[in-house]
Amino acid sequence: MKDEFVQFVFVVIAIVVSAAAEELLPSFFGMGLPLLLALVIAVAPRLNVLPVVMTSVGAGAFEDALSALPPMTAVCFFVIAALLARRDGFPRVFLVALFPVFELWSGMCILGPMGDVFARALVSIPLGGAALAIQFLAVDRLGRKAGIDE
Repeated sequence: MKDEFVQFVFVVIAIVVSAAAEELLPSFFGMGLPLLLALVIAVAPRLNVLPVVMTSVGAGAFEDALSALPPMTAVCFFVIAALLARRDGFPRVFLVALFPVFELWSGMCILGPMGDVFARALVSIPLGGAALAIQFLAVDRLGRKAGIDE
């Protein structure tokens, strides 16, 4: 019981801090660091399936609100990304490919003009790699201190 409560509090704090950092950090070519998607991918191998899905729903709801996307756009993609990141046989290097796919996904779901979706997809590769590295290090270090694996 203590383990689940610690995981819940850790994930809630991580989602709120990641959403705030994603919104407040400077943007590059009109796109900020995708810290919420990176958080979902970094946390997915460490937790059970149900907490991973709930983390994905919470982070996706934040992403929908911050990006003014239609409801459930990011939530659906984040759940798929988290379940893909949990697979044992899927190489971690290819998880960076989820960032441009998300940009294409969200670009097609936007109700207005699409703009430069393909340019944003290209920019999202290095930004996604940087965000993924930051989140893997943060989740590893802070997760050990919080004791979410015990």
